[in-house]
Amino acid sequence: MLKSQTKKEKILEAAFLVYRDAGFSTVRMEDIAKKAGVGKGTMYQYFRSKEDLLEATIESCILGYTEYLENLFGSKISFETCLFEWVEFHRYAMSQSDGMMELMHSEGFALSKELKEKLISHRHKLYALMDLKIKESIALEIFPKTTDSAMVLAMLFGTITHYYIPEDCKRQVQERSTEAFVKHMMALLTVSAK
Repeated sequence: MLKSQTKKEKILEAAFLVYRDAGFSTVRMEDIAKKAGVGKGTMYQYFRSKEDLLEATIESCILGYTEYLENLFGSKISFETCLFEWVEFHRYAMSQSDGMMELMHSEGFALSKELKEKLISHRHKLYALMDLKIKESIALEIFPKTTDSAMVLAMLFGTITHYYIPEDCKRQVQERSTEAFVKHMMALLTVSAK
């Protein structure tokens, strides 16, 4: 049996959609309440203001992304499979949140100190899991013994966070692109292993 969404989860999902599509300044709490199927008063039981709701929405998006990656890189699957899954997930996540990313930059929204600290904590945990996966690949001689895992992490994060193909491309082209991307990244990492 599927777990039903709590009212708070419904509000966060509705807020994501409304903020993504309409921006921040024009949105009213009533708009989000209507989309969530709850009363305006219910909104204020969970969130003090629309700014508070926006931060909670951003937190939900970012933590969902990092928790997915933590589970992925903490699993027993190969580094190459993790890389492929990460690229696919990143493309999907970015296609769903374009408006939110634009909103965060255009509105000049600043994250609270508490949220920044939580995100940094998740990032450190993710880096540690990825570092272990890279070192495992070195031990299995997939990557050369001279591989600098910190450099690999920097290269991957820099490349993947800029890797995005718009949804208007055909799925077949996207799949080939992901396969080609992963193949070329693995080739770069394994070039001196032979």
